[in-house]
Amino acid sequence: MQSKKFTYHWVIVIACFLLMASSIGITTNCFNLFTVEIMNDLGYTASQVQLMASIATIMMLVGSLIIGPLMKKFSMRVIMPIFGVIISLSFFLYSRCNSLTTLYILSFFVGLGRSGVSVIPCGVLMNNWFQEKRGLATGIALAGSTGGGFVFVRIAKVIIASVGWRSAYMILGATASIIIIPVSLFLIRENPSDKGLLPLGADSALQAAPTAKEEPKPVATGISRNKFLKTPAFWMLGILFFMISVVNMGVQSNISIYLSSQGHERAFIADVVSIVLMAQVPGKIILGQVYDKKGIKFGAVYCCVVYIVSIAALLLSANATMAIVFGVIVGLVLSMTTVTPPLVTSYAVGKREYSSIYGLLNAFATAGVAAGPVIASAIFDSTGSYNTAWYIFAVLAVVIVFITIFAMKKSEGFSEMTD
Repeated sequence: MQSKKFTYHWVIVIACFLLMASSIGITTNCFNLFTVEIMNDLGYTASQVQLMASIATIMMLVGSLIIGPLMKKFSMRVIMPIFGVIISLSFFLYSRCNSLTTLYILSFFVGLGRSGVSVIPCGVLMNNWFQEKRGLATGIALAGSTGGGFVFVRIAKVIIASVGWRSAYMILGATASIIIIPVSLFLIRENPSDKGLLPLGADSALQAAPTAKEEPKPVATGISRNKFLKTPAFWMLGILFFMISVVNMGVQSNISIYLSSQGHERAFIADVVSIVLMAQVPGKIILGQVYDKKGIKFGAVYCCVVYIVSIAALLLSANATMAIVFGVIVGLVLSMTTVTPPLVTSYAVGKREYSSIYGLLNAFATAGVAAGPVIASAIFDSTGSYNTAWYIFAVLAVVIVFITIFAMKKSEGFSEMTD
């Protein structure tokens, strides 16, 4: 029997793409457009507004710690619609806010909802469904955050210009629910065995056997969660993911404010933000392929070089052409924020207890997402310039390469363990 090139494995990739688009793509990647509007309308500082994103990220960190255990007890098709309602309703209700207190309370729920429909569930699904082409599948699936972000930034730009930021929050919040809930209920299947399949790249002979009475259940290998927590590799990966998020989100979340301080107009800034998001779509796919074909260590060097070049362009971005160049280049490397943690975790620890281990490690990444924007904006508020932050982040990009090399060396053999 001739094997099919398109199987349900790729339906899961499409489903994850849509989930990332309607969660991260809306609630995180559109945030840049709202920051200046809220600052101008309600009179808050950059640090005060950026704290919204940090609160949401901290709650995503908390969610990271509980979502793994929840997925062991309940089906994703039960958990994800609930978290989808939380994130979309909270984002919708931003439109009714007139104080920092209410903005911060809703950010609490936006972050909690995001944890149950985005990076962790999608990372678990990619690890469950793919044994080969995992990097490619992960890159495509997680590209939804930026592919969706590109689309929704354009939509938000039009809505804000025509009827204001409050209406934009309402429309985007409703859109998120329309996508997340049906996809979670009707497309998501937690394991290949739910569709009578094996992970892509597993023993094809078993998968195609016409006389099999029971679904094949390959033994998952990998280090146990309790053992992994006692190793240096756990802390090294945690620090690595924290630093990756700091340097990437520190730049991404402050693009609008920085370009505004450089004298660029609102419409041009929105275009640059769109370019950043658009470039991340091929950027995530390219990075996934780099990890598949060249390995984790080479991928770390690739990300470092591209990041430093993007910082150089950012420092020259008072020139409109260089601002556009920055948007293209940084978009290629910001993919590291979402693609690197699930893939590195998978290669380091295996499948055995991936969801619970990744949930813990993702808490470090989420802490970095919270810290990066605040660090950069605090430097701006105190000095009147972001340049010091950009220099610090460039140095950290080099440090990330060395931590990656040592972390992978310390985790050698973990993915093949059976006891």
